[in-house]
Amino acid sequence: MEAEMRRLRLELKQTMEMYSMACKVAVSAKHREKELHQRKLTGEHRLEEAQLAEETAFALAQKEKAKSNAAIEGPQASERVAPAFLEMLDPDVPDWLVEEALKLAQLT
Repeated sequence: MEAEMRRLRLELKQTMEMYSMACKVAVSAKHREKELHQRKLTGEHRLEEAQLAEETAFALAQKEKAKSNAAIEGPQASERVAPAFLEMLDPDVPDWLVEEALKLAQLT
């Protein structure tokens, strides 16, 4: 009977040690899972920031391109419009401010 009790106590001790080890492994795994989840969230946040920065840069580039095109096309458009503008002027009026009117047209 005494030998049976020793065997049972040893078995209980081994089982408790295995349970303790399993608990430590579970706690460690849970901690690692939290770390990985936090890294994932941080990575997703960085990705969103990078995408937003890319979209902003693209929008700014488009805006600058539009400004550049307007600056290039502005004088060309006024050159095309100038002959038609001169035809619209009344020839009976001697002091038309043609140069000033053309400059105003270029500003718009």
